[in-house]
Amino acid sequence: MTWLSPARMSDRKKPSYPAFNSHPRKVKYPKRGIVPTAQANYLYQKKPNMKKTQFKTICFFVTLAAAIGCTEEEDVIAVNKTSIAPTTTLGRPNQKGGCTEITSREVTIEVWDSGTIDGDVISLIANGTTILNEFTLQGPSNKKVIKYSFANNGFNYLLLYAHNEGSIPPNTAALSINGTPVTLSANLTTNQYRDIVVAGFGVECP
Repeated sequence: MTWLSPARMSDRKKPSYPAFNSHPRKVKYPKRGIVPTAQANYLYQKKPNMKKTQFKTICFFVTLAAAIGCTEEEDVIAVNKTSIAPTTTLGRPNQKGGCTEITSREVTIEVWDSGTIDGDVISLIANGTTILNEFTLQGPSNKKVIKYSFANNGFNYLLLYAHNEGSIPPNTAALSINGTPVTLSANLTTNQYRDIVVAGFGVECP
């Protein structure tokens, strides 16, 4: 190696360095003396991996949003210690027809005519929401199946609203909740409901 004095080094043509995004392994550098540390660092510094950084950021916020969503869902599930059934529905008084305990808010409801098939038309209302609207009941061999999730832990209610009485009054509907038979009857002046209690949470049917 030929050593140059500082004066002679300054007379030499300064080499041009590659662009920032050039790959150092594919670049041939001109012969030169000792390269200052700052220049060496510049030649071999790596461009930040922006795609990897953005991916990690997105994953972080997605995970955070999911965690917040789960917490909010758990917080909005009310626990009712007493019946929430209203005294009237659509201008008719409501009468209690019993209480049924369930172990989960998700249920399977089946409904059919418990007597002679005479054209009974009903609606089912759960916690103020119509889940079956003006349905003509069939016999036990042709049950209407409804998958439903009650909104609350503790007390909910299921109400039968009769739109007619068929040819043989009163309007009689047979129901089962998760396979447990339930009988509700209604006419054109009154409705009948059952308290549906998601057991546990310090709550049970009286």
